[in-house]
Amino acid sequence: IICHSTNQIESFSTSSTTSAASSPQPEVSVWDNVLSSNTRNNLHRAASKDGLGHKAFSRPNNNNHNNILEQTIDDILTQIGDDSKYVEYWTRQEWRSIEAHADVDEFLAKTQDANAAAAGSSGGTTTPPSFRYPTNGHVLYLQVGSHVQGPTCVFRNRHSGGDLLRSSPTTAETTPSPPPPPVVEPLPVEVITVPAVPGRLLRFQGDYLHAVPRPTDVWFLPFVQGAPAYTPEEEWGRSVVLFNTWGEEPPLGMPLDDGTIPEAVGRGVDDGTDDNNDDGDDDDGANDLGIRHNRSDWLEAYTLLANAEDAETSYQQMSLDNEEEEGDDNGLRLPAKIWLLGNERRRDHPMRTLKLAARESLRMALFEETMVSRHLLDQIG
Repeated sequence: IICHSTNQIESFSTSSTTSAASSPQPEVSVWDNVLSSNTRNNLHRAASKDGLGHKAFSRPNNNNHNNILEQTIDDILTQIGDDSKYVEYWTRQEWRSIEAHADVDEFLAKTQDANAAAAGSSGGTTTPPSFRYPTNGHVLYLQVGSHVQGPTCVFRNRHSGGDLLRSSPTTAETTPSPPPPPVVEPLPVEVITVPAVPGRLLRFQGDYLHAVPRPTDVWFLPFVQGAPAYTPEEEWGRSVVLFNTWGEEPPLGMPLDDGTIPEAVGRGVDDGTDDNNDDGDDDDGANDLGIRHNRSDWLEAYTLLANAEDAETSYQQMSLDNEEEEGDDNGLRLPAKIWLLGNERRRDHPMRTLKLAARESLRMALFEETMVSRHLLDQIG
């Protein structure tokens, strides 16, 4: 297991490129203590009223027209220096099994599928264009029930289920002329497990595969029986705000700048609920939303950087981690059945599940309450 505490940073190679003129952007970041409990309670009430529908808003926003969810998201993005023009967001209050997927422009993808099907029926090309992915994905954890053990699992550098089974070409230090065929070696599949903690913010590269398992160890179970419990909220609730950032164009077919939420909840107005017992924070300096945790108050829980200039060292470090895990688990491998979301094009795989080999440390990490960790899975076959 590769665990991480405050201010620890790892560097590993990635297929994406980074400008030499700018510092590498983290692929995955996790912060704690992002919002006060009072603010989280207000957001939870607003999210409960808002439902599961996706909305979008443009930035910079106008606080006179945005609801508390949009104002908070905009404030968070501003504090981390993200000037993305558009934000898509939705909420979820229950701990549900979310199968592995990468977020895409959903309406565009459905339109592409429909156009490809229509073209195929008339004898034209049936291959739809590539998916459009957001720039970054985010999970803001508001409330977590006492029985919830549902981490968000992010698969690094994997964009579809099919990617989990693909090998990556290695690059030799020197390239003879003519160059030989590329040597293909399977690289371990990396997964970062992020436990759900109230006040935590997860940010990851927008095209990365991610999932929320339920039951917690569903990847290791031969089958699942019975219906999951969702109530009472104090035990089984998992209230989160999910949001994606987009560049020059918002996702298609989505309400834009129409963040309608009932007034008493939507703008942080006192609705008669006593939320003053919020960690004993002083209200001095609070803005209209009650956000008192500025960027300097956040606690860095995890950062994963892509160091494009040191790929060889990064790969050696990755191998060392793999060997350490083998020693920790005595070489034991467990079959892991990863469930995939979406149609076959979205999954990039004919079946709804695929199998990898995992270590016991991953199964244990899924039950971890607070610590973020990174694990390596092996391809089978």
